[in-house]
Amino acid sequence: MFRSRTLAGGGPLSGFSSKIAHTTRFPSLLGNQDLRALQDLITDEKGVVSGLQKLSLDWAKAADALRVWSLSEDDDLGDISTQAVAMLSHISQSLDQFALHEQSVRTHLKDIRSKEEGLDGLRRHRRVVGRGIWRRNLLK
Repeated sequence: MFRSRTLAGGGPLSGFSSKIAHTTRFPSLLGNQDLRALQDLITDEKGVVSGLQKLSLDWAKAADALRVWSLSEDDDLGDISTQAVAMLSHISQSLDQFALHEQSVRTHLKDIRSKEEGLDGLRRHRRVVGRGIWRRNLLK
């Protein structure tokens, strides 16, 4: 589950630390606090996507149940039921498509987070190098 990945920080625990940094249970342990809002957004988007997928499935089940029920009814109700089933199916497909678009947005947000984390590593490295140059200038 916690495979090590090479990030800007490197090392065998960098994958583990990124997993902890990307959770909302331990917000202050690891990770850039400036990215906390972005991480919260990514987490919330995950809930939205799963909710949309569940809602889409529920609408599809409702359409199927209406279709089955309408088979036992007379022709007048059957005509209306056929159109209602078509509308419910269309709503289900639309919600499913919207969930796919939301998943795409979430993927882009995760890419942004990864790039920001890489930049954070470069910023830390720049500070370390700058301190070293500053100390060398002091010793001269």
